[in-house]
Amino acid sequence: MIGSVAGPGPRLAYERWQGGSGPALVLVHGGAHNLRVWDRTISGLTGIGPVIAYDLRGHGGSEGDGDQSLATHAADLGRVVDHLALRRPVIVGHSFGASIALTYANTVGSCRALVLLDALVRGMAATYHTSAADVASSLDAHSRFTGDDASADAWIERSVAMEPPEQRPVWKAVARRSLLRHAGRAAERPSREEVLALIEAQFGWTPEEMWEELTVPALLLLARTGEPPPAGPDEELRHSAVRRLARRPGVRVTWIDSDHNLPACRSAEVVAAITGWLSTTPAR
Repeated sequence: MIGSVAGPGPRLAYERWQGGSGPALVLVHGGAHNLRVWDRTISGLTGIGPVIAYDLRGHGGSEGDGDQSLATHAADLGRVVDHLALRRPVIVGHSFGASIALTYANTVGSCRALVLLDALVRGMAATYHTSAADVASSLDAHSRFTGDDASADAWIERSVAMEPPEQRPVWKAVARRSLLRHAGRAAERPSREEVLALIEAQFGWTPEEMWEELTVPALLLLARTGEPPPAGPDEELRHSAVRRLARRPGVRVTWIDSDHNLPACRSAEVVAAITGWLSTTPAR
């Protein structure tokens, strides 16, 4: 089912799939992606319960107003949950979506559990020894696409050419949904300004505090080879923080051999990890 959540706030586009008798799962994609990034995981997750994926504001088919703060995104997630009358769903977030999920669980609404894919366990500056300005400057080498429809189709093909063949359908769907087309023209979403705002939001966030306040069970799925922008993470600090989290009651940490884009790269492993964990995790 395709639907949308009306205001207050930008209209949010979502899709819903029927599933098993277990809890509903709400999928929250990462920054500059859209709901199509979950395409390889959805069929497996419907074995658990109904699955809902939505586009973040300013992404895919959702409207935007320039606000990319985590508090606003968490409130948007609450709007989706309320609109669909979901009772304590499982929130599954990837990357920036994991930050949204963790913020939601601590500040906005009730959920049964969190599944966080390659989430931050320490602040961005501490993990990568860089700043929002440094990351923003790297965007200049990767400008957002604008052009006519013919150029847009060629851009989609170029954007997936270097991806592994089995992943190309997902990335092509993500690229196609990211284009806002009108009167023979196309522009990539989110805009450069929205990406910059998203980067600022991530650097201004302190996940350590959120982890300390967490009261629901959480499965942390981490990629062994991340996609660090623009410099590599401090691996010892990262692993130290992960070990501390793994000792917290209700938190399980699982490492997967993958790059940062777990939903597209290792969908079968992600589904198996979520299914197995939920089957042994009592609701609180």
